[in-house]
Amino acid sequence: MALATPALPQHFSTLVKRLAAFDNLIIIAYHGEHRPAVLYREYTDPVVYLPMDSQYLGGDYLLDPFYREHLRGGVQGIRRLRDIAPDHFRRTHYYKNYYHQTTLLDEVAVFANITESDTITACFGRDRSSGKPFNRRELEVLQQYELTLSSLLKKHWQDYRSDDVMKAAPAPLEERLRETLNQQHSIRLSPRQAEVALFILRGHSSL
Repeated sequence: MALATPALPQHFSTLVKRLAAFDNLIIIAYHGEHRPAVLYREYTDPVVYLPMDSQYLGGDYLLDPFYREHLRGGVQGIRRLRDIAPDHFRRTHYYKNYYHQTTLLDEVAVFANITESDTITACFGRDRSSGKPFNRRELEVLQQYELTLSSLLKKHWQDYRSDDVMKAAPAPLEERLRETLNQQHSIRLSPRQAEVALFILRGHSSL
C-alpha cells in the first residue's frame, strides 16, 4: 500500500530490518555516468553520512565498487561490497580518504534497474554503532528475498527520472582523466595507460 507514496522508504527499511538488522540505509539513483542522486537516508550514527554530499557526490562515487557494478548494466538483486571490491580496495585513496571516515564495516546493496541506464540501489550498512559485519545467516536471508526487494524498488521508482538524463552524457572517465592530467600537470597518457591507472585507483592489483 505504500508503493508510489512518500512512506515507501520507511516501510522498505522496516521490512529489511526484519530480515537483517542494519545501522544505516541510503537509497541512491545512478544515471549512466552522470552524478548520482540521494533519494533517502537514515542512520544511527550521523558520522556515517557526513562526507556523503561533499566528497562522495562530489566525485568519489566514480571509484565506488557499487557504482562500477551499476555501470555493468542489468544488475539486479543483492551485492555485498566486500565480494565485488578489488583485492587492494583498502589501500586506495577512496578507502583511506572517504570510506574510512564513514566508519562503515560492511555494506550490502539491493540493485534495481529502472531503465537501460538508470539504477536504484538501497545500501544497508553496518558501522561502528553495532561494530560487527553481517553474518552468513543474515546474508542468506537477504538473498532469499533479493528479487522481492529489487521489485519493490523498481515498482516504486519506475517513473523516476533525473534532470541530468536530459543532458549530454559526460565523456568516459578514462578520457576525462587523460584531459585533466594533461591540462593540470602536462602529463600525457595513452588510452591504455589511462585504463591501467584507473584500475590501480580502484584498488586492483597487478595479479
